[in-house]
Amino acid sequence: MEKPFLSVILPVYKVEAFLPATIPSILNQSFKDFELIIINDGSTDNSLEICNEFAKKDSRIKVFSQKNKGLSCARNTGMEKASAEIFVFVDSDDIINRDMLKCLAKPFQENPDCLISACNFMYFDDKVEFSADTFAYNKVTPYELYYSGKNHEGYTIYVTAWAKAYKKSLFKKIKYPEHKYHEDVFVTCKLLYTANHVYYSEYPGYFYRTSNPTSVTKLPGKKRQIDYMHGQISRMRYLKKREKEIFQIFFDFYVEMFSKTKLQNRAFRNLIFLIPFTDFTLKRRCKLIIQWSFPHIYKILKKFRRLYGLFDDNERKKYKNEREIKRIEKSKLPPLHPAQYDAALSKRNCEGCENDKCIETVSRYFAGRNQ
Repeated sequence: MEKPFLSVILPVYKVEAFLPATIPSILNQSFKDFELIIINDGSTDNSLEICNEFAKKDSRIKVFSQKNKGLSCARNTGMEKASAEIFVFVDSDDIINRDMLKCLAKPFQENPDCLISACNFMYFDDKVEFSADTFAYNKVTPYELYYSGKNHEGYTIYVTAWAKAYKKSLFKKIKYPEHKYHEDVFVTCKLLYTANHVYYSEYPGYFYRTSNPTSVTKLPGKKRQIDYMHGQISRMRYLKKREKEIFQIFFDFYVEMFSKTKLQNRAFRNLIFLIPFTDFTLKRRCKLIIQWSFPHIYKILKKFRRLYGLFDDNERKKYKNEREIKRIEKSKLPPLHPAQYDAALSKRNCEGCENDKCIETVSRYFAGRNQ
């Protein structure tokens, strides 16, 4: 039996509400030379029954079941069961445009060096509008892919497993990490740089559903947050010598993001080893290392810096203003709005202010201050 050109891999777990839309969107593709590998990952609802019903009607569908091991294991199993040399991943709650497989297959048919092809995507809730296109594509580097995509969605294309087709040979040494959430964060970046280039089309072939409350991105729990953190740090370690600019963007973004979570200390302990690869000044690198390694000592040092004035002019002025505000609050001086306060500090009236009451308030402030 002749091998199909593409293998579409569809992991399934408790998505009976979405399969009646997802599976037909795959089967009704204008490109017909493919097989659909469905991996039932221990679903406890009617998902398996729905898949088997579709398999009875279409010989291109192959259904396999396994104990619940997670999305990563389901994808790895799907690749083992697939017979084609090119893989396409689809999430079981999403929908694909009727020409997506044609769009992804075209670069492989026309370019022998193609290892990855990708298309653009769109978000949707329940309704979706399909569109046609010429499937024009460009050969881009992973760096260029990061900045591609309509509506500035290049970052998402850079990260996700879906909306792409992969040559089977890429997965000889790269596998999705088992028992991990956000598994594509660990893997997609490595695949892109192993391939060195991507044939990318702006055609919106993939529709990502935002209304699924059981989606991995919406699941609560510390385990998911920790896996997400480890995935981002793993990717930054991979990028630190390959793409300095994108590495710095990720580093700045995730330092800001992790600083607002309960995983702050754990994240910073892992990020410490990446500080030498940033474009920060030596002074800032030393500051971050001390701050993240010894947070309690850093707070003490910060207080001493303020006491002895070992900080820049802006910090000194800020600290002086804070002390002055506290002193005003303790005394019974009249309250000042920001413009009045700045005027009072510089011993002048509010700039451009001719309000007698405002001038009087500042004057009273000085009178109280000099007592």
